[in-house]
Amino acid sequence: MKSFLKTYFYYTASELRGILVLFILILIMMLVRFFVPLGINSDGIDNEKFQTLASQIEVQIAENELANANRYANNYQNKYAKKEKEIATNQPAQNFYFNPNTATKSDFERLGLSRKTAQSILNYRNKGGQFRKVADFKKIYTLKDEDFNRLQSFITIENQNNNYQKTERVETEAVQQVVELFEFNPNDATKADFEKLGLSGKTAQSILNYRNKGGEFRKAEDLKKIYTLKAEDFERLKNYINIPKKEAIAAIEKPENEREIPSEYNYIKKSETIIIDLNTATIEDLQQLKGIGAGFAKRIVEYRNSLGGFINKSQLLEVYGFQKTTLEIIEAQLSLKNTKINKINLNMTDVEILKNHPYLNYKQANAIIKYRKQHGDFQSLEKLNKIYALPKATIEKIKPYLTTE
Repeated sequence: MKSFLKTYFYYTASELRGILVLFILILIMMLVRFFVPLGINSDGIDNEKFQTLASQIEVQIAENELANANRYANNYQNKYAKKEKEIATNQPAQNFYFNPNTATKSDFERLGLSRKTAQSILNYRNKGGQFRKVADFKKIYTLKDEDFNRLQSFITIENQNNNYQKTERVETEAVQQVVELFEFNPNDATKADFEKLGLSGKTAQSILNYRNKGGEFRKAEDLKKIYTLKAEDFERLKNYINIPKKEAIAAIEKPENEREIPSEYNYIKKSETIIIDLNTATIEDLQQLKGIGAGFAKRIVEYRNSLGGFINKSQLLEVYGFQKTTLEIIEAQLSLKNTKINKINLNMTDVEILKNHPYLNYKQANAIIKYRKQHGDFQSLEKLNKIYALPKATIEKIKPYLTTE
């Protein structure tokens, strides 16, 4: 109602002056009619001036009405043009990996964010703001919770060393399950076992990753090495951890005449002249190198299997606990004549296989599979450069282990 009255009864200063003049003229005419004797000859009135004045008044009234009509039409047109513009920009949201520190305004709009929110992000960055972790994206006050929940798994943040932080995945669904407590050996328990014990899937996978890289739990406290393991979970489970003693140690506790040391722990003579091929060497072969015991030899072989083969000697430094000084001592005795690598076919693999490679995490493996689903089979490995979740350094490391054929 207020808008209606404002539309039809709102006048500018010039219009108000016109109305005031009209009111004064009408008043004068009424006064003249009142004071001039009724018997006066109508010929005494200047009809020409009167007609001119009346015409001017009619023109002023018409102009005022036309101005009001135009103003109403403009208001109506602006209102609906703005609404149509909003509808036109409300295109279906696209989900893709992006870095909030470098993405453009059009990128944010393609992600389904409003222009106001996209501009707010740019304003925040222009004032020196920076997103260091996924949760920082919620600092944008115009960002809706549902938009953050939808986009958080696609946020990829690159630090100054060109290394991408792992996306922090906010668990939106709490899986309710009955926790079962039982004795377990962290060196051979399965992922399902850890989850039955009440550990999260992320923590269970971290334990498996630690083992796959040659890590070993020798005592209960070693489980605290898993950085995702909560202190309260360790306290709850520590009395259920059962790590059997090594057979070699058990044998040493027996009387000397009863000892039976397994062949794995038999002393193997070291050699400073033997040449070992890293990609074909057995555990026993590796133990002939100075500084390499049974434990390290086993880790090297397991890491080689998870990689798909070594392509350079420096990759030994990626084996858990392997020191640079050890590599310097034995490097001259290492060979890579057999360079046959077990490669993963990008067009036939799945997330489970990719994420188990030491150079990829779950988010990166998932990004590769999603890109393949959206764009079709990989024609070349260069297409990996189009995936935001893969830093250039990671692509260079993983390329030798991938194929498109």
